[in-house]
Amino acid sequence: MKIMIGPARLRNAGDMAILMSMIRNIKEAYPNTSFITLLGLPANPNNRYASFFEEHNVKLLSPPRYRLSSSRFMRKFSSLYYNIRAIFTLFRYTCHRRYDLCIENGTDHHSGERSFPHLLNSFVITSIPSIITKKPFILCAASMGPFRPRLVIPPIRFILNRVSLITVREAISIDFLSRLRVTNPNIHLTADPAFLLEPAPQTTVDHMLAEEAIRTINGDLVGISASQLIWRYMSRNLKNQENKRERYTILMAMIADHLVEKLGATVIFIPHSTAFDSDDRIMQEKIFQRIRNKHRIRLLSKDYRADELKGIIGRCKMFIGCRMHTTIAATSMHVPTIAISYSYKFQGVLSSILDPEKCIVDITQSTPEELFFELCSKIDYVWEHREKNIQELKEKMPEVRRRAMLNIELIKELFDELPKSKTPG
Repeated sequence: MKIMIGPARLRNAGDMAILMSMIRNIKEAYPNTSFITLLGLPANPNNRYASFFEEHNVKLLSPPRYRLSSSRFMRKFSSLYYNIRAIFTLFRYTCHRRYDLCIENGTDHHSGERSFPHLLNSFVITSIPSIITKKPFILCAASMGPFRPRLVIPPIRFILNRVSLITVREAISIDFLSRLRVTNPNIHLTADPAFLLEPAPQTTVDHMLAEEAIRTINGDLVGISASQLIWRYMSRNLKNQENKRERYTILMAMIADHLVEKLGATVIFIPHSTAFDSDDRIMQEKIFQRIRNKHRIRLLSKDYRADELKGIIGRCKMFIGCRMHTTIAATSMHVPTIAISYSYKFQGVLSSILDPEKCIVDITQSTPEELFFELCSKIDYVWEHREKNIQELKEKMPEVRRRAMLNIELIKELFDELPKSKTPG
């Protein structure tokens, strides 16, 4: 079997956590499978995932590189140019029909929270394989809707009704599709495949922590994922963008100081995206400058794989996540977690695992001052009850992993029903 899967955004650990999990579990079911994946952003072929791609027989499709610019306008233009080239690269490959099955890892790229050009680009890429080849196409573990403007709804409905299989990771996405009058009978509620990602081996994690000088500090390790993007959603009543970013920076610095001074913790900032337009390392550096207790703070500076970051997160006594896939990594490793939410997807994916009243904070509604006191209150609660939280996560995780594996089982059912005569040798 040959599967087109992806895209592969090598510098976004959340996307790669899904991709690695999907490839490993499909490969376990069909050992002779090979994969083709479209790179979501330009990347050096000598990347940290090269050994994984080689081991699992993954071929990368990559449009030509483009030069990054310091100009924001030019970066947007370059990104548009790259996306157009990516679509044509996929179009040319699709026309040759060199695969049996196409799987797109949905995440939130098909949700209404994305910009109109991004949403249009995602659905164009979705429609190319399903319309041209007429081969099975799967939209996997997606967050859906609400879609705006309304003029995009008819073409989106047209595409989704022709997808072979749709799995979504939140119940609210089922509601959105129902309201959209999508009549596709093959829609299933599952869970994010990233819950299945196996962390890097302990020896690898030890080596990385030693390189980052993490083991030279005393105190329990508490992880934070600060996001280069989330500040834009902060306190919707704040209109000035620079003010939002500044307030978010100060908020996260105050939280880090609270962890050090109140809990005696060592705080490690873990970037989950190092893409040029959303590099979390830039934000964590700004936060670091605002922290008083710098001697108890460590910043991960290198570009690690998704499974390596999950191994590091698993060493934490508590985790505070501004990126959803860091909270998925933490909860699946039974680490007491607080999620800082900016989207319905946090509640949808995590509410069956974490108590929304005690472990999830909505960054969009409260003022920065209210957010600080709410976060401190929940941090203190989770820290005090972390043994109870660990036990609850251990009890809930088998069911979450079962729902995540449902994505793989549905894909197997679909492929096993294909007439063998239509599958190339």
